[in-house]
Amino acid sequence: MKELEIIEKIELYLEGKLKGKELHQFEDQLKNDKETSNLFLCYKQAIEEIQTYSRSEIKERLKLIHEEVISEKLPFLRRLKTSTPLRIAAILIGFAVIASPVAIYLNSHQQNKTEQLFVNNFSPYMNVTTQRGGDDNQQRGVLQNAAMHFYNNRDFIKAIVNFEELFKSQNNPDSLVLFYYGISCLGAQQNQKAIEVFSKLSSKKSYLYYDQSKWYLALSYLKNNDKKSTIGTLKQIIEEKGDFTSKALNLLEQLN
Repeated sequence: MKELEIIEKIELYLEGKLKGKELHQFEDQLKNDKETSNLFLCYKQAIEEIQTYSRSEIKERLKLIHEEVISEKLPFLRRLKTSTPLRIAAILIGFAVIASPVAIYLNSHQQNKTEQLFVNNFSPYMNVTTQRGGDDNQQRGVLQNAAMHFYNNRDFIKAIVNFEELFKSQNNPDSLVLFYYGISCLGAQQNQKAIEVFSKLSSKKSYLYYDQSKWYLALSYLKNNDKKSTIGTLKQIIEEKGDFTSKALNLLEQLN
């Protein structure tokens, strides 16, 4: 895959526009392809630099730098590796329109690392629900089946829409369905919603999928760039010696 194609995929990923199989394939590519991973981190570093300037300042300053860097007869990746963040942003002007809206996700210099850790550790939990049939309320059955269909295809936004419509008819949502709703929120980068769901599901050990919810709560904090809460939750998982102890130990080691 050429650099331009990779960057286009990165932009779509950061804007939450990759869905289903395409999203799954790109996340695998981020994990396994070093070139894609490096470009992803460089791109986000450039966006972070952009945050410090107004849009008019960005356009003028980066155009000047871009004119300078394109005159350097160096391969694209080499220019990225030898450039400062602002120069990286200038190089990327050749591939993206700087005046268009850009999804900004960086809140600290730790975001690059935590984003990669999240990608490496997040995987939607297998679907263990059964398809609801005629014995159930018809509308609820249709909504739950639709939500899980979109969940299976990693189209988390549409899954959320159906889950939330389903919850309107339930005073006390089923904990299993709520669990998959939380994962959908996390997959759709609705981090605060995910934190609220998994905090509830991991508040009592008697709850169904307590251990799993604790793990996804840690990942929700990680995705939200809350390192302190992430570490605290991981330590709880380790102390309780649950099903995700090994994963928690590994992630904690990488965070420290």
